[in-house]
Amino acid sequence: MLSYNAYKLIHLIFILLLFFSLGAYLILSRMGTLRARRLAAITHGISTVIILVSGFGLIAKLGIGSFESWPAWLWVKLAVWLLLALVMAVIKRVPSLTAVLWFVIPALGALAVFMVIYKPIF
Repeated sequence: MLSYNAYKLIHLIFILLLFFSLGAYLILSRMGTLRARRLAAITHGISTVIILVSGFGLIAKLGIGSFESWPAWLWVKLAVWLLLALVMAVIKRVPSLTAVLWFVIPALGALAVFMVIYKPIF
């Protein structure tokens, strides 16, 4: 079993990699080769899985129990990461949204960070 700090480090490194892959895919969707787009998509998929696993490891280390006892900030964060996992399909199917997504994606990340730091109660 990993320590809390190890889970946190893994989580943060792969969050950075996720945003890197999304930015790359946004740019490559307009002018990149198929091989480059595929590499960005694979990086996105691997990052998403590792973020999910390390995130649940962090939840366990925090002692947060079953889904029913999850605080609202955690549900919001999970929803944000689900959106960031699905945005790759949006970029692929609706390339005209790339300019909008260039700003929406970091805003979603900022929302997730806000939820973790301030843990608002609604």
